[in-house]
Amino acid sequence: MILPYRLIESKLRHWRENTYSPRQLVWLAVLLFLGSVMIGGVLHPVLAKPAYLFLLKPTTNALDALSTALGGLPLAISLAIFLKNAAAVLITIGFARRTRGMSVALLLVVNGLMIGSMLTVSILHHPLGVVAAGFLTHGILELAGVMLGASLGLGLLLSTEEQLLHWRRHSVRTFALMVLPILFTAAVLEGHLTPVLLARLAGTM
Repeated sequence: MILPYRLIESKLRHWRENTYSPRQLVWLAVLLFLGSVMIGGVLHPVLAKPAYLFLLKPTTNALDALSTALGGLPLAISLAIFLKNAAAVLITIGFARRTRGMSVALLLVVNGLMIGSMLTVSILHHPLGVVAAGFLTHGILELAGVMLGASLGLGLLLSTEEQLLHWRRHSVRTFALMVLPILFTAAVLEGHLTPVLLARLAGTM
């Protein structure tokens, strides 16, 4: 009997024999994330409360503390969000190979399950316009940055020794020139635009 871990190892060795384009790896990251979101949505009665108590609430508290330490202004909130997201993606990329993909799985699957469950609950209990204003104004860009970062981790994970130097250089370049600007823009929108839209929508209800 082949243990699941050994089966995964053999699949990884087989995949490493091929050369994957950055676009293919982005799509792989997106598929893993969307699959997790759908599972989280289906299992929201079970997952929503733990996701809030053990993931969302601690993260929100940490962001509040960091933004307060930075001054508490909208720019400080944006900076705190940016630092949190950039650190999460950087850790994912940096440890992708050492953890044999576990860091990538945590970023995509755990976040996908949390977002799927919490988003489903929000849609069921709040007007769709409020949910869209709270998520879409910054969420699409933020997720784009996260997916791109996760794809870099997948590239490092699936690289052979001969490909590794190329992927490391590609990852550094892409992280600095694309991932960080995307995450920063998303954080600015979340800290400045999203609260204004939510306040206006609350005032019209």
